[in-house]
Amino acid sequence: TQSTWSNINLANNQTVYYKLTVTNQGGESAQSTSVAGTTMDLPSAPLSFQSTNPHPLDIILTWSAPSSDGGDPINLSYTVQKSTDGVNWISYISTTNLTASDNNLPLNTILYWRINAVNSVGIGPDTQTISYTTPGLPTAPASLTAVLIGSTNTAALLNWSAPTSNGGYNILGYTIDRN
Repeated sequence: TQSTWSNINLANNQTVYYKLTVTNQGGESAQSTSVAGTTMDLPSAPLSFQSTNPHPLDIILTWSAPSSDGGDPINLSYTVQKSTDGVNWISYISTTNLTASDNNLPLNTILYWRINAVNSVGIGPDTQTISYTTPGLPTAPASLTAVLIGSTNTAALLNWSAPTSNGGYNILGYTIDRN
């Protein structure tokens, strides 16, 4: 007859060894061969977390798989967390990929990201935090002057100083509004 027995409430990452004997009226048998099993654990933190900015208001986050999937490679996924202060985090993206994009970031803002790996046991530790400050708008040009020129003052010559801040972008040009 085949019998079963369950050993419940084992700890995460616990290795247990079992041997079995059988008893009848004549006594107890010799022990069976030993079998072992290790419970799953939380995954470790993803590795090599880094970012690139293909455009000043976009970020691409990349990372490598954790050194340990906790014994659960089939259910391994990642959660990208985002923060505006580095303290309060929201789970932003859930993925099985090793990359994520965050696009259309707000101007002139410091943002923070971190990743953790998740398996059926739970959420593993976080990676280090990456921060990025998005560029802002330039300040207005300064010292605008207009001088009328020509023999009948029918033309105007405008002069100005460059903005004190370019907002993190190169200045592409100026727009003159005439009314």
